[in-house]
Amino acid sequence: MKLRIFTIILTVLVISMTLVSCLVTLPLNDSSSEADKSSSPAESSEPGTSGDPVSVPEDSTPDTSPEQSPEPASQDVTHEESSEPPVEESSTPPVEQSSEPPVEQSSEPPAPVSKDPVEESSEHSREPVSQPEEYDYIPDVPGLPYTSYQGMTKSKLTASEYDAYFKDSMFIGLSIFVHFSTFNETMLTKYPGFLGNTIIFARSNFSAYNNFRYKPTDEDSVHPKLNGVKMTCEDAVKVSGVKTVYLSIMALNELGIYKNDCVKKTYDSTVKLINAIKAKSPSVEIVILSNTYMVYDFNNFKNLNNGNISALNNMMLDYCNEHGMDFIDVSTMLMDGNVLADKYCRDAHSGSGCHLNNDGFAIWTCVFRNYAYLKQKGLYENPPFMPTYTKNK
Repeated sequence: MKLRIFTIILTVLVISMTLVSCLVTLPLNDSSSEADKSSSPAESSEPGTSGDPVSVPEDSTPDTSPEQSPEPASQDVTHEESSEPPVEESSTPPVEQSSEPPVEQSSEPPAPVSKDPVEESSEHSREPVSQPEEYDYIPDVPGLPYTSYQGMTKSKLTASEYDAYFKDSMFIGLSIFVHFSTFNETMLTKYPGFLGNTIIFARSNFSAYNNFRYKPTDEDSVHPKLNGVKMTCEDAVKVSGVKTVYLSIMALNELGIYKNDCVKKTYDSTVKLINAIKAKSPSVEIVILSNTYMVYDFNNFKNLNNGNISALNNMMLDYCNEHGMDFIDVSTMLMDGNVLADKYCRDAHSGSGCHLNNDGFAIWTCVFRNYAYLKQKGLYENPPFMPTYTKNK
């Protein structure tokens, strides 16, 4: 009995001591936690000075512009996203250049080419440009088929007895004459015998320079075709057996390719072509057609501009006068002041700014028929001069 009472008392005592121990331990642990916190080292205000890594807030990144950043700019920038403007094209684009530029191609300014210096400024101005000299390109001759070209359009053309004059003839030219060929074919369906069923030997990118630059068999050749075969002008004239060649001054594909003296070099290559044709066909008559001009929006290139074109036209007119050759002005009547009239150009605001439309070719038809009439009457005379034009100011 005594042993049982002792065991109960001992058990109560152990339980009591355990409860007291728990009550004392809990406050000590809380106090220890606070003490540990107060004794730990404070975080450094400068990142990187402590042994443990310190995270930098995102908003602490420097606001550095791309130009100031030492890191290279990302290369994954698309054309649309780039802040850089596109590279400007050359200021002297050839109208129909071949894919391989000639060796002499350069951005250097050309040497003076005319008595009146050509303005080199590319600034546009709509101020009227005075034409120093003008002449009446329609002579006052009784019976002339056309006494005015104003208002003439393709739809107003009819058959003419003077078209037969152009039988056994060939027109040689560049892309303007490719369009003229299409015009001619359309007119032939309506008026058989239109312009004497003349042969038109022409191709885009062609010029006197390109006639000699490649052989017709070369892969890069831009020679026109006669009966489906590429050939030089001199060979085409000989093979066809034509009696008269109407040779265009193909300056639009040539002036822009030269480093300097572009007018003189284009003149030289044209004369070289004349001589090459004459060498293979001594009896053929060669008639030179003036080079047409650029519209306002395209008359601002360094070499290819109306100042240089008019200088070249005058040089070729002088050559024709010295060698007893006919020179036909097919350009002055298409002008609006200092530039080719937009109404006669099929690409006045885009493209090349020089290709004639059907109304322009309708006026050409009138010019050719007047020429035929005057030749048959023995009254044709070359123009006294070609008007002087300039590059846009």
